[in-house]
Amino acid sequence: MNKAGVVVMAVLAVAAVAIPPSAVVRIGFAVPPGSAVAAAEVDLSFRIDSATASSQDSVVQRLHVRNGDTAYDGRLAVTYVTAMYVNIDRAQPLPDGCGMRLADTDPTVPEVVTCRRQVRLEPEQEVTLDMPLTVTSDARFAGRTLGLAMAAPPADSGVVDANLSDNWEYGQLRLLPPTPPTPSGSPMDLYLTHDVPALAKNKPTTADFHYSRKAPGRAAGGVRFTFVTPFYVNHHGILPPGCGMRLTDSDPLVPEIVTCSLPPLPPGATRSLSIPLTLVQDAPHGQVGGLALVAPAADGRFAGVETWQIDNFLPVTTVNISAP
Repeated sequence: MNKAGVVVMAVLAVAAVAIPPSAVVRIGFAVPPGSAVAAAEVDLSFRIDSATASSQDSVVQRLHVRNGDTAYDGRLAVTYVTAMYVNIDRAQPLPDGCGMRLADTDPTVPEVVTCRRQVRLEPEQEVTLDMPLTVTSDARFAGRTLGLAMAAPPADSGVVDANLSDNWEYGQLRLLPPTPPTPSGSPMDLYLTHDVPALAKNKPTTADFHYSRKAPGRAAGGVRFTFVTPFYVNHHGILPPGCGMRLTDSDPLVPEIVTCSLPPLPPGATRSLSIPLTLVQDAPHGQVGGLALVAPAADGRFAGVETWQIDNFLPVTTVNISAP
């Protein structure tokens, strides 16, 4: 074979080599024609402004999605979960591209808004979304209540975020006096704690919750429990007796919600329940967080009354220890 033939063969061999599946091309960089690219990459970050209100007030909570150092022209998904005892204000419009994924006026069940929109963001530019909220009359406390939200390219967009750990955040709503009076009924004075081990790929585990009653007196009505999974975490397996799925969604950017109707709790008693969980592929590394609440069930004239709600709910924060 002459020298020209060797050169031609070498060129053909180089042309036949595809970019490996792990190759990622950043948004804003040119992709050579014919190159095999697994996915484009962007680096968004996210934060939520805290807000202040009183019971039965309307308020707006602002979400900020900020682009990284390369331009992004593509799809954006945002999920917003209301704080406990807070609903979406039906009298006000949602941001463009947003709709109710879960509408539930039960104050012990958060509502969920999902947004899908096309964005064109220059480097370091941000887009904001204003969520209209109303504090329910069942919020009889002054203090902090938390929701949560996340923003990222949709899972089916073909775009990956370089660092999902800064794409989600708890949203704080500070409730101020005056507070509604406590209704009449048998006091419950419940409180809630939890144990959640670290999460890892292909290693299902359980979130263990412990609820207790401090108030004396006879056992009143039943107990209501609500758990919102972290983003990129789903329930896995059989739920405890009395529990069911209020929201099931395979989209990792939408949390799942478990609700339980539990038997009456005698004074001084503590009960536990375990919710089986599994980590979804490509979950954020480091901390991931959800929400949980325990409250008297709405059992008509047998319903108990919560006298101190501030220790009835908590953030459920754990950590994803899977290797990058």
